[in-house]
Amino acid sequence: MQTEVLKVQGMNDQAGADAIARALGAVAGVSTVSVSLAGQRATVLFDEKTASRSRFDAALKQAGFATEPVSSTGCCGGCGGGSSGGSCG
Repeated sequence: MQTEVLKVQGMNDQAGADAIARALGAVAGVSTVSVSLAGQRATVLFDEKTASRSRFDAALKQAGFATEPVSSTGCCGGCGGGSSGGSCG
């Protein structure tokens, strides 16, 4: 199993968070989806043999959302965090 953190654009309320969870949960190979409305992130636990980032992006696009790149540290890098140091928050 592998974990992917997605920064989601356009998630403005709980209904959006629920739609994101449904869209990602419908992708074959996805085991668990956790969505943070406050953090504008979705964390997906999945079987890497079946699911992929491109499938997540496509599912979210179809649901009306877009994603931004997130580093392997789970940080978007906007604060200078991640591999370059600094801290998110």
